[in-house]
Amino acid sequence: PESYELPNDEDLAYCETCASISNVFWNKSMFKIFGDSKYFDNIEKQLYNNVLSGVGLDGTSFNYTNNLETIEGYLRTSWKGTPCCPTNLVRLINKLSEYIYATDKETNTAFVNLFIGSKGNFDLGDTNIGVDMTSSMPWEGNAALTLSLESAKEFTLKFRLPSWAKGANAITINGESYTATAGSDGYVAITRSWANGDVITLNFPMSVEFVRNGDVIPANKGLTAVTRGPVTYCVEQQDSTTDLDLLCINEDSTITPEFVTNFVADNTYKTAELQVLKVTGQTINDYKKGNNNTINFTMIPYLAWSNRGADGMKVYLRDGSEEYDTWDYNKTIAENATPSATTTHSNSPVSKLNDRDKAYGSRWSSWLSSAYPNESKYPTVTYDFGANYVKLTATDVYFFTDGGGCQLPDNVDIEYWNGSEWVDGTITNTPEFTFQTRY
Repeated sequence: PESYELPNDEDLAYCETCASISNVFWNKSMFKIFGDSKYFDNIEKQLYNNVLSGVGLDGTSFNYTNNLETIEGYLRTSWKGTPCCPTNLVRLINKLSEYIYATDKETNTAFVNLFIGSKGNFDLGDTNIGVDMTSSMPWEGNAALTLSLESAKEFTLKFRLPSWAKGANAITINGESYTATAGSDGYVAITRSWANGDVITLNFPMSVEFVRNGDVIPANKGLTAVTRGPVTYCVEQQDSTTDLDLLCINEDSTITPEFVTNFVADNTYKTAELQVLKVTGQTINDYKKGNNNTINFTMIPYLAWSNRGADGMKVYLRDGSEEYDTWDYNKTIAENATPSATTTHSNSPVSKLNDRDKAYGSRWSSWLSSAYPNESKYPTVTYDFGANYVKLTATDVYFFTDGGGCQLPDNVDIEYWNGSEWVDGTITNTPEFTFQTRY
């Protein structure tokens, strides 16, 4: 399969809220043309994740970017000079009722596309039909609809069978079971004479799923995302005493949903009420060692991140599937390497090349020298990973400048040793080995 450059980090993954909303608009248009439930599967995924993450739980702060990981996080803003995302959110939420239901008058059909508590009316022919829906989604898979009609009318009701609902789905009509079989379009179609007061209940199974896509996204090799129903989950550092880079979650982990009512202090709009996942897993070190040591951490809905202050966050976590000969997961890839350089200032040794310290005094320095004209004009830094098999998907290069003696280089070349010669890494772009160079 082809590879896709879809990084997770805050520097490269912009993922603007407006783009997610545009995705919703586009899928709605595609549904109008083809009538397939897959378009509303995608709309539902967008709405409950990177659309709602664009607005804070207080309703007055916003995110323009929806990264899948961040080292330190950032605070939401109340406004920006380019106010496209807040206004787009208002427009979409104000018209959400147009997404819940749809009608096809030519086939005398009404669609139930989203399971959101609501009251609405629509016309089929000369009959006005009222719908009162209660729903526990997105946290649980239950919904109930009560119909209001002046007189009985035969028409088709189509219920979207969510793509995340795996297993036995239960539908009842006025308390009697109905066999829930979806057609090729992903909808359960029920044609009958409907009467005032008819009640349809829906029960869709909801379980924790692991989403792996490292086969087509090199940045996600050895990683997994966690979803439950339409909701994608993430971890903020405040919910884990272990560094996020060291968390390991997979099918061996114990994951328990827990509904909380005090996620944030202000619950005026019931936005402090949501479902988290309590996880008992391992550090990547312990998982690789095969011991029974466990750690506990909490995963929160992605829509709720960056609501409790600036904090580190990750959606994709290690799942232990990537193999290395030897590795210390308490260190970064760079820290595991042995650095060297052609020229080094005595006050700025090569140990500064991989100490993760970006402070003013922690840097490696090269300088122009008549004694070493070539080496000092074209200095080289090398990271030796030894026998370890390293899959490098990105590299960050930081430079220090004071506007005087310490200046930025004119250009940077990144190369790797292929076993016999140095090869330009910037032109390598395969699923097995990808460089993303920025400086």
